[in-house]
Amino acid sequence: MYDFEKGIFPQGEYTIGKDIPCGRYILKPHEDNLGSIIIYQSRLSYQTRDDEIDLQTFESDFYINFDVNGEFIIIEKASMHKI
Repeated sequence: MYDFEKGIFPQGEYTIGKDIPCGRYILKPHEDNLGSIIIYQSRLSYQTRDDEIDLQTFESDFYINFDVNGEFIIIEKASMHKI
């Protein structure tokens, strides 16, 4: 189901450039769920609840591009696929 080598990631917490590469992704919500992604400037920003860049919720496929190393993301009720 999940394959990090093929760019398929489960819900969880990731640092761009460390855990996942920069690039374009599609987020797919779990069946009958509202998926979400929260983007912070860094892991430290998440820990101190500072500098939340964005919060998105989605009912269907959601496309996103990551181009800044060090950003910290949290994916809930969705999987992420590199495209």
